Amino acid sequence: MNVAQVAWAVAKKELRTALRDRQAMAYTLLLPLGLYPVIFWVMLQGFLVVQGQRERTGVAAEVSGAQDHEEELRLSRGLSEPAPGSPPGEVDVRFAERDAGAEDLELHAGELDAALDLEPAESGASELRFDGSKSRSTLARDRLAERLRVLAADARAEALGGDTAALEAFRVERVSLASKEQESAYMLSFMLPMMFCIMTVLGAFFPAVDLTAGEKERRTAETTLLLPVPRAGVLLGKLLAVSAGALAATVLNVAGLLAAAEHLLAGLSDEAIEVSVPWGAFPAAAPLLVLFIVTTSALMLAIATGADTFKQGQSLLAPVQIVVLLPAMIVSMPGIELTPALALVPVAQTALAFKAIMQGDAGALELALVAVSQVVYAALALSLALRRGASEALLLPGAARKRKLGALLRRGGAA
Repeated sequence: MNVAQVAWAVAKKELRTALRDRQAMAYTLLLPLGLYPVIFWVMLQGFLVVQGQRERTGVAAEVSGAQDHEEELRLSRGLSEPAPGSPPGEVDVRFAERDAGAEDLELHAGELDAALDLEPAESGASELRFDGSKSRSTLARDRLAERLRVLAADARAEALGGDTAALEAFRVERVSLASKEQESAYMLSFMLPMMFCIMTVLGAFFPAVDLTAGEKERRTAETTLLLPVPRAGVLLGKLLAVSAGALAATVLNVAGLLAAAEHLLAGLSDEAIEVSVPWGAFPAAAPLLVLFIVTTSALMLAIATGADTFKQGQSLLAPVQIVVLLPAMIVSMPGIELTPALALVPVAQTALAFKAIMQGDAGALELALVAVSQVVYAALALSLALRRGASEALLLPGAARKRKLGALLRRGGAA
């Protein structure tokens, strides 16, 4: 059997074994499909509960500096009851003489949530005092500020004879020239590249540890070494199995995320939001994404080869996750674009290229640099995995330690 035949046979065997593992199937197939809808549903329900709690929370505010009883009545109505379209919430409005010292003491003690002084201070503006360390006080500040803005607009309109149009110097209507699909692609371009990198690392994590440290724990590494087949074929087969697991986990996680994104955005907004997935961007980015999956899988396999137990493998691969995840998170921020220099940075290049392809502004030079550097990094990672996988000191459980101990004993006997 040649290397390719051995690699294909080993990959099929490892994948069949993984499919028989109920825990692996649950984590790889079932969890991604249900994880994001459940998480987003919990987030949405939590947001609605917090929002409802804020709306039901009543606050107390003290107002001073009103000119007469008529102004007090207008302020009482305007501040106690929200204007149409404003966030609901009760405000208990009290009127008193100005006493900043007493009001501040009541604010710190929690007996008062906000204090509004209409008489201009030294700065020439009215004061809205609150305690920024208390949630009720900041809630009172937000309600009073919004309702004061509405009251001021009504007062100016009344002074102009009720003509609200006279208050507007000019009107600006925002018109987006982008289609719904382009806008959706722009929003998703900040989230999908990061999620792709994260899910690739996590998807390759468990198969890589299981095919290296797991073999040592099951005492099947020696049997594999005794097979009359090329060692490189066995290692390439394991790499194919790890890459297939990473690809399946990534595709299912991204699919679950896309399926739940529209419902989450629709629940958090009063406007109807339609998320249109830019499927046309995936074929263009597929070669780069596959190269990233192979590179990550080879790197995980190379590092996990040095572990004797599954627990040691987890300890070795955890720092690698951080090294991979941080660049993916940083480059997903707005304002960071794909440049020739960033096209050579591992991990960042993949996330930025995917992001640029989704936004439709990827340059040919930058994409070519990303492709070439991805091939180089994949070759280096594959070479590292093959070199480490060919070492019996790493493939056998505790072989290196036994060899060192035997050398020490021989030196002691010779002495």
